[in-house]
Amino acid sequence: VLEEISGKVMKRISKLEFIRNLSASAMKKMEKIVVKPIPEKMKVAKLSPYQLSAELSAINGRQYAGDMYYEGEILNISVYPTNTSGITIENLKIPNLFGGKFELSKVATVIREFKPIEINHRDTHKVALITMDVEGVSLSEAQKKIEREVSKLDLPKGYSIEVKGQTLEMVRTMKDLGFALLLGIVLMYMIMAAEFESLIQPFVIMLTVPMGLIGVSLALWLAGMDVTVVAMVGIITLAGIVVNNGIVMVDYINQLRRRGMKKEDAIIEGAATRLRPVLMTSLTTIIALLPDLILKGEGREMHVPMALVVIGGLTAATFLTLFFEPVFYSILDRFSRRKWDERSVIE
Repeated sequence: VLEEISGKVMKRISKLEFIRNLSASAMKKMEKIVVKPIPEKMKVAKLSPYQLSAELSAINGRQYAGDMYYEGEILNISVYPTNTSGITIENLKIPNLFGGKFELSKVATVIREFKPIEINHRDTHKVALITMDVEGVSLSEAQKKIEREVSKLDLPKGYSIEVKGQTLEMVRTMKDLGFALLLGIVLMYMIMAAEFESLIQPFVIMLTVPMGLIGVSLALWLAGMDVTVVAMVGIITLAGIVVNNGIVMVDYINQLRRRGMKKEDAIIEGAATRLRPVLMTSLTTIIALLPDLILKGEGREMHVPMALVVIGGLTAATFLTLFFEPVFYSILDRFSRRKWDERSVIE
């Protein structure tokens, strides 16, 4: 039954254009030869089961024959069969102790069977494994299309199909990366809270991260790509990049206010003055990543998602930061009771 189901699954998913190197464990078979001695005929031929077994072992490979001493060393002696091409096991001549020879088919029953090379089990149940390589699409997209195809099959009662393999590992990795992103955001907030001596201003800066995620979502949607492990690594990288623009702007506004400038005037002056540095920093990063996005070559599947995520997120975060961060600063500063001093976070 497993072989039949495997054949149906392979026939259906082989039509998908991104499938490569498709194989199934239930379809991989090797010939198994079973020799059952016939006691009555063995007795007439004066053959023992041991002789029969030894002869079959010899024809199947080397046989240990003894040791010899040569120049103080012990050498193992093994006997190999001669060229047996053209000889089938049924007409193999089996010698007895009295010099006679008998065809194997005369003294034993030879049964040829084709058995699976490997038998896999999971939770005491037999399973058939179908493996393949995916080319040109992400694992998550490939999984969706494969599940859509196999769901159309009518399976016997008690049988089911699960799509796992690297996709299962990918889900686990995505969870770990999601936790890493959350942990990174918390740590960045704690560090900035200590540097700015405020809980409000780091929050204003951290708002650049969701602004970047807007650009990430739009870039992936336009490219028709899913959030993969590589894209998730790019998002973590992006989170560390976009906060720099916010830090530069907020710190400069703070410097202006320490010099006696009113809040509204400091916000306008700070945003206008830091416009060029913020744009230049973001632009150099984007230009540096363009080759990974455009050029084709080995490893492109790894480079493109990360470059796309960083470029899309940084572009959106840069422009949204220039417009919305001064607004957030003005609104949330009302809840801050910080006493201004002469120290600056960034010299």
